[in-house]
Amino acid sequence: MKILWIHMENFKCYRNERIPETGILPKGLIFVEGENSVGKTSLFDAIYYALFYEPTKDKAILGTKDMLVKRGEKETIVEVAFEIMNKYFVVQKQHGISTPLKVVLLQIDREMAEKGELKNPIKIAEGLEDVNKKLFELLNITSESVLSTLIVNQGEVQKLAEAKGAELRDIIYKLFHLDDIREKLKRVINRKMEILDEEWEKYKIERTTENILEEIKEIEIEKETKEKELVKAKNELEKIEEKISQYPKHEDIQSISNILTQIQQTKETISKQERIIKQKSETLEIKELTQEEIKDKILEIEKIIQKTNNNIENLRNKRDKVQKKLHSLQRDLAEIKEKIKKLESHEVGHEEDFTCELCEQTMPYSKFKELVESKKQSITNIELGIKKRTAEKREVEKQIEKESNYINKLKEQIFSLNNVKDRLDNLENNKKELDKKQNNLITQLKKFKVQTVDQLSKKYNVENFEEFFSIISQLKSDKASLNASISHLNKTIEKLKQRKNQLEKEIDKNKEKEEKQESILQEQAALKDVEGVVSSFIAEELISNRLLAGIQQTTNPNINLFTRGKYSEIYLEATTKKTLRLSVLDKEEEFVKNQEFLSGGDKAAIGLGLRLGISELLKQIRPFKDSPHNPPRMDIMILDEPLGSLDSERRKKVLEGLLIQKKFSQIFLITHTNVREELRAPSIRVSRTEKGSSTAYYPAPSKIELESEE
Repeated sequence: MKILWIHMENFKCYRNERIPETGILPKGLIFVEGENSVGKTSLFDAIYYALFYEPTKDKAILGTKDMLVKRGEKETIVEVAFEIMNKYFVVQKQHGISTPLKVVLLQIDREMAEKGELKNPIKIAEGLEDVNKKLFELLNITSESVLSTLIVNQGEVQKLAEAKGAELRDIIYKLFHLDDIREKLKRVINRKMEILDEEWEKYKIERTTENILEEIKEIEIEKETKEKELVKAKNELEKIEEKISQYPKHEDIQSISNILTQIQQTKETISKQERIIKQKSETLEIKELTQEEIKDKILEIEKIIQKTNNNIENLRNKRDKVQKKLHSLQRDLAEIKEKIKKLESHEVGHEEDFTCELCEQTMPYSKFKELVESKKQSITNIELGIKKRTAEKREVEKQIEKESNYINKLKEQIFSLNNVKDRLDNLENNKKELDKKQNNLITQLKKFKVQTVDQLSKKYNVENFEEFFSIISQLKSDKASLNASISHLNKTIEKLKQRKNQLEKEIDKNKEKEEKQESILQEQAALKDVEGVVSSFIAEELISNRLLAGIQQTTNPNINLFTRGKYSEIYLEATTKKTLRLSVLDKEEEFVKNQEFLSGGDKAAIGLGLRLGISELLKQIRPFKDSPHNPPRMDIMILDEPLGSLDSERRKKVLEGLLIQKKFSQIFLITHTNVREELRAPSIRVSRTEKGSSTAYYPAPSKIELESEE
């Protein structure tokens, strides 16, 4: 992988910078020079921001989103172009103080990329999640690995060179994430332990088998008691059923009782009917009534009624004649009164003649007066006639009423006679019914080989039917009670059996749970053993046998290079106290020199070689020999002030070694010293201005350029 260019707008201390301004960055060693606190490290923060930054995850590394935006501005934009596997990509990331991250991954062709131009790009991915996924496919490295392998922070080299024993071990543990492996292992084991604890809870035994067996014993005792009670209840039931069988059936006694009641009711009805018939006979003045006598009496009365009806008819005819005469007189009276009224309405003088409007005859006044008087006399006669006819009519109507009342009395007699006749019929029917019921009683009694009810009572030694019913009802009640008790006992015994079966199943489940618990305990013990074995494996196999050998192998060329052959080999040995001891082979003096006998410059050179060796090993390390080799494709390195404690001679040797190394495609070395005059290498100079930090890119100077500068 190679970084082609970096473009920043309002990122941290930078306003608008593109490095380089035109073209692209080369491979190999690139110096980043400048005074302290001018923004050299922020330049590489921009690379990390574009390729890996996530606000929620990287606050502790770069800071919050607001801290990345240049003070006084609202939004930052970073663009990083890179080449990988002969393909060229640009990642653009931006965000504002109040706006979320926006990120896009573009692909450009080779010609544009090598010119440092962004023309006609093809969008590969957009959005944080999709871009991160695509970048991981391209780079094959996580942000955590980048921080531990490719970025060597200020002071880290010195610390690594001077660390001893446990401190050196802890630094290497941290760089190789061995503690993380332990922690991950611990988390995995703890999670598995939690799952097993949850499994344990699932198979937790609520009741012990001993407790269940005790309850089964109690159930068996109770069941035995209930079975004895059941046998006793069944025996009592047999005795009661035997007693019941000795007595008549309840329905037979009930039938006889009903017949007796019906006979008694029928006798009372007959007695009542005979009493009423006697009363009716006395009222009708007949001593003994028979059906024939009643019929004859009714015929006799009907003849009288017929005769009386004839009399009434004659009287009505007579009344009608009198009524007709009365109406005629009343009409005559009205006419005469009307004539007199008309006559008296005429004013006739003594000397005048009167012409009658009725007969149209003319008469003198005297004749007129006689006519008026004559008419008045006729009124008196007619009124006497009306009075006489009215009295005659009233007398006839009284006779009609008397005859009608007589007929009504005769009809009442007929009704009474018919009533008596009906009662005689009912009486006869009731007597027949009584005979029938008495015969039915005799038939019922024959079932018990008796002829009378008294004989039946004596046979069963009871006073009356009430006692019969009481005895039979009590026996039936006792039988029902015993049946209910037997049913309850059967249900109780069945429930006890079911409960026993449940408890036996629970014992079986307890056995299964105990087996499962034993399996869980074994698995938990195995997990603890695994934790110990893996920890031992990390300490012994990975560190002592493999990791230290790998570090030595990748570090030796760097030490030989940085010390110009003075020191050719480094030795990292694990002690019995699980610490590390560092020593080097002094080739010039031909003996192994311990760490405490090294000079400050030696330590710095060896520390840098060791750190580069570790970074190289971290890129290619595999957990086990047969693990697939899947190295990261991001092979740049950023060294932040690694030369501070080196003298000029030692620094020159280290830099010359870095210039010719081939294990990293680009090494960005941050320093506050000007080394452009010492080595022909490209550099990025960072300086502070009023508007913010500014950069200037200088490609590797040629020999002629250096001479001209002199």
